[in-house]
Amino acid sequence: MYSVIGFKRPTSLFPMKLFSDWQSLLSFAVTLVTAALTVYLIYLTRNFIKNLLEDKIFDQSNTRLANQAWKVFLALTFLSILTATGNLLQPPFSLDASMSAIPLLGALIIWILMKILEKGMEIAQENEFII
Repeated sequence: MYSVIGFKRPTSLFPMKLFSDWQSLLSFAVTLVTAALTVYLIYLTRNFIKNLLEDKIFDQSNTRLANQAWKVFLALTFLSILTATGNLLQPPFSLDASMSAIPLLGALIIWILMKILEKGMEIAQENEFII
């Protein structure tokens, strides 16, 4: 059938090796880690929203969740640099890796939110001692 159409018959089902070099293997690993961190970030967000719906606003678990979330955003920043440029030492605000500024901004916002929650917990504890 292949000779009638003019194509050569493939010699094997997989003519190319999967991960023939270390760069494709590294790219696949970075993609897997990025996907895992994104799923973990969704899990942290779900737990944070669940705490807010249960009126646990100034709670220690929220600060723990925020602490983990900003670290995940920071890890995603470095992974986006590695994905865009292939070089981890390149700064995140270059033209080649402009998308890496978004997770860095997310990390900053979550870190600020964590500090606000910590200060709110301190004020709530002081109010409990006064009453």
